[in-house]
Amino acid sequence: MDLQSLSLTGAVRDAPLLVGDWPGVPAFDRAVLCQMPDGVTLNLDQRMGHIYEQALAVLIEASPDLFLTASHIQIYDADNRTLGEVDFLIHDQARDTHIHLELAVKFYLAHERDGKWRFPGPNASDSFGRKINHMRDHQLSLCQRPEAKKLLQERYDIDVIEARHLITGCLFDPIGRGDVPVPSHLSPSAMRGKWLYREQFKTYFGQVEAVHILPKPFWLVPFLSETAPLFDPTPVQLLLEERQCVMFAIEGYAEKFFLVPDAWPDAFGLS
Repeated sequence: MDLQSLSLTGAVRDAPLLVGDWPGVPAFDRAVLCQMPDGVTLNLDQRMGHIYEQALAVLIEASPDLFLTASHIQIYDADNRTLGEVDFLIHDQARDTHIHLELAVKFYLAHERDGKWRFPGPNASDSFGRKINHMRDHQLSLCQRPEAKKLLQERYDIDVIEARHLITGCLFDPIGRGDVPVPSHLSPSAMRGKWLYREQFKTYFGQVEAVHILPKPFWLVPFLSETAPLFDPTPVQLLLEERQCVMFAIEGYAEKFFLVPDAWPDAFGLS
């Protein structure tokens, strides 16, 4: 079986939620998802978000309780301007209900300056709060707009639909800090890691000679004995030559790490 595809679908199905239930918008119940079917291979030559969307679609289609009605549905207003896109439209056959599901796989780094904490992504123009607000106030309410209701009724004969979200990922705390506040809406069971500047590496990991760099599509995949063959060891010197934010793992450590350039986040879009 394709270990890459198996590990990616497994991460979508099992990774801890980054965000839990919201009032009126629960997290999607992944208990109805099955193992990846034999013979399925994901297309890794696409953006990370699209890879995980494909992985989730595979699991939905394999579930005997779910029917994938449609995905990536564009919603337009009366002037043909795009209002947004619905990730997944699912029929829960066991409950005979229709679900609008939005997926997000996100990674954020807690950053403190002048006593104020922010939670930007590796691309610091993104942030935990901004993503959560957009997901809650725009994406998950999209199917309640008159334009979407009309499309759902005419194209799919759907009059009533429930919104669900599936937001997974990891929040990385600055290494050596134990005073990181928990951002609003973060799940208590969310994955946590550590981030450090390039100049800090030898201070904390001076005896480490090799690490395992995690390619971006596999950032959600846990570094375990069964997934370790996916990631070749990389000499530390090569890691320190990286110019972008890099996620890596070290054998013997349970958590993952982000190495960021010394100019992060200011030179990486922080506003």
